[in-house]
Amino acid sequence: MVTNLVAAVAVPNVASWQNPANSLDANRDGRVNSQDALAVISRLNARDQGRRLSLVRASNELEKADVDINGDSVLSAQDALLIISALNRSRSAEGEASAPEVATVKKLSPEVWHSAFQQLEDERAVS
Repeated sequence: MVTNLVAAVAVPNVASWQNPANSLDANRDGRVNSQDALAVISRLNARDQGRRLSLVRASNELEKADVDINGDSVLSAQDALLIISALNRSRSAEGEASAPEVATVKKLSPEVWHSAFQQLEDERAVS
């Protein structure tokens, strides 16, 4: 007797590279600050930009930052831009940005700057 077995496995829609408590808190320290942007920018500068992130982290990647800010499973300048935009919004409510925030943004490579500005221009064109 031949029996066909079919198993259904429910896989939750969880981005393993995204902080479930706060997607903008890439380093999981409970705050959204320049260190979160720096964590994403560092991965972008390591030539990981545009790379599809694996669904499951390897054991050597468990301590790395949660860099998939927008949850699309791809590391891109948009992930860093989302943090930077949130920081700018909170700074505009408080006043001028502090020097450490500005210094962090200056560490972007030319390619990341270009990509980030292109996304800003695209967003402005839509609005």
